[in-house]
Amino acid sequence: MEVVRKEQGRRRAFTLVEIMIVVLIMAILLAVAMPQFQAAGRRARATACQRNLKELMGAKERWAMDNNKAPTDTPTMTDLVSPGVYLNRAPECPEGGTYTIGSMDQTPTCSLQGVGAGPLDHALL
Repeated sequence: MEVVRKEQGRRRAFTLVEIMIVVLIMAILLAVAMPQFQAAGRRARATACQRNLKELMGAKERWAMDNNKAPTDTPTMTDLVSPGVYLNRAPECPEGGTYTIGSMDQTPTCSLQGVGAGPLDHALL
């Protein structure tokens, strides 16, 4: 009777080979998924940068209308941020780029413009 119970106990446990196969499958899945997660993060940061540039453009236009500025006038970041009317805070590029506001006839730009392609670019589309 005792011999039968020991054999049944051994049959219920996983072998080392079975565990290694499961770990190998998980590693392969992780190796396939990680680049996709990283690409999704890059797309999200580029989209956030584009949104910041649109906010800068809108704030610039409102500043020009409120102050009767010409197309050649250039606002500073303090013009757009300090009153709190146009922007609540100075926007920051999530990738660490810097924004150039430019004159009224120019669109705001990010220093990382042209780094990516399509939706990964840090430029107004």
